Amino acid sequence: MLNAPLRIMIYTNAVGKAVFFIERPSDQFSAFENKEISKAGVSLGQKVTALLRVLQVLVPEGLSEK
Repeated sequence: MLNAPLRIMIYTNAVGKAVFFIERPSDQFSAFENKEISKAGVSLGQKVTALLRVLQVLVPEGLSEK
């Protein structure tokens, strides 16, 4: 994730709950119009999804889709 061009935000919403936001890697990596890079974006989204599930954190809708 250190070299991935993705924005990540963690913030507290209006009711005091923590919110995790990440740009969908598959969307960002597909912009390079390279099949291998696009596959890496899909894989990264799946890995972030798996990590959030292990941490028992709500997975943002659509994170690992595509």
